[in-house]
Order: sequence, then C-alpha cells, then structure tokens
Amino acid sequence: MDVTETPIERPQKKQKDFFSGKRGYHTLKSQLVADQNTEEIICVFCGKGRGHDFSLFKKSRVRFHPLTTSIEDSGYQGIAAYHSNSYTPKKKIEK
Repeated sequence: MDVTETPIERPQKKQKDFFSGKRGYHTLKSQLVADQNTEEIICVFCGKGRGHDFSLFKKSRVRFHPLTTSIEDSGYQGIAAYHSNSYTPKKKIEK
C-alpha cells in the first residue's frame, strides 16, 4: 500500500486543500492497495493533496483480513492500531 501525488492545475477555490507542501504545487493524492503476488491493484482511493498518507487511509475505510500481511511506507505510522499484521519501517530518531 502506498500513496502517490498527481499534479493538477491550481483550483480557483479552496487552494489550500490541494497544495502539497512536500511537492510545492497543487496535487491529488491516490492511495493504491496492490497484491504483492499478482501485482493487481485491489483498491484505489483519492483525496486532496494537503492531507497526510495515514489520514487518507483512515478516510478510505480500507480493511484487511486479520491474516493478511500488509506492507506500508513510513507515512503510515500507527496503522498497527487498525491492522495488527502490518509492517512499517521505523522512523529515524533525530538527534
């Protein structure tokens, strides 16, 4: 599971909702859930570019079977509360 950002034209209204501080331009976020074995896309959910990856996951209401293993990037810190059989890399501690 991962999120990708797609650039869009600047909207006339509610520009802040679509502005991605990470990219520096207006975007739409798309969350993809794919099967690792078949490489098929199982689920797609889109949201505004300003939101965080994990908040997009919560809004999408994607649920996994308890025996299914899910692999996410570090943008999904805290997903273990929703799915216990998930693997997320630990964030580095800044000194």
